[in-house]
Amino acid sequence: MKENLLVLFLFICVSSFGQTATIKLKTKIYPNGRETEAPLKFEFNGITFKENDSVLHIPVKKNNFDTYKVTYADGSYDFITKFKENEIYELNQGCCCADFTLEAKNNPRKGVVIFKNKTKKDLCLLVSASETDTVASGKKKVVFASESAMCNFKPCEIHITETEYLSEKYNYSKNTDYEMLSKEQDNLILASNWYHFLHGEKIEAIYNPDLKKIDLKLKGYLSDKEYLKIINGFN
Repeated sequence: MKENLLVLFLFICVSSFGQTATIKLKTKIYPNGRETEAPLKFEFNGITFKENDSVLHIPVKKNNFDTYKVTYADGSYDFITKFKENEIYELNQGCCCADFTLEAKNNPRKGVVIFKNKTKKDLCLLVSASETDTVASGKKKVVFASESAMCNFKPCEIHITETEYLSEKYNYSKNTDYEMLSKEQDNLILASNWYHFLHGEKIEAIYNPDLKKIDLKLKGYLSDKEYLKIINGFN
């Protein structure tokens, strides 16, 4: 009986995971780069970086997204991503717009979010901190997940919002109450999810208006031609 259970356990492990990927942590990472605060703690597919670890070998999920958790002194955040087998990834201290970055050592690429608006009203798609587009009812848009060069490989926010989110009233200036407007604008977000792009993934965002939820689905990877076309369009 015990032998049968062991075989079943090994079969589940082999079926769920492929080979491994390597995560390298070059130095301790602190919130806002302040060493006066507790360093961040990282967990990948259930395996935690111990205090003195600099390298972590993790199993890569074959048929599902990989997951990781970042823990701060006052809470934690969960993210999804897609590692590749036998690849090396580097964790680094972030800049002013991110506490950390996670980047593939070989040929790192940002990707795109694909969203088809199946609701009866126009909506907005926000990808990362700056890329936005209005998506008319019944239409589809593809948005590139660009970020600032210094924090290009930080986790990516994906939001579905009301169209009013892009109203000029939320163009902040020194004469506006930033905190008040930010809170008002955030109330227009209908659903959100986080994805960490690593290899030029094509991610489909599936919006469920009843549950106010976004599910993500991997639809493949950008080809060299597709990626160069996008990058040249941003230059």
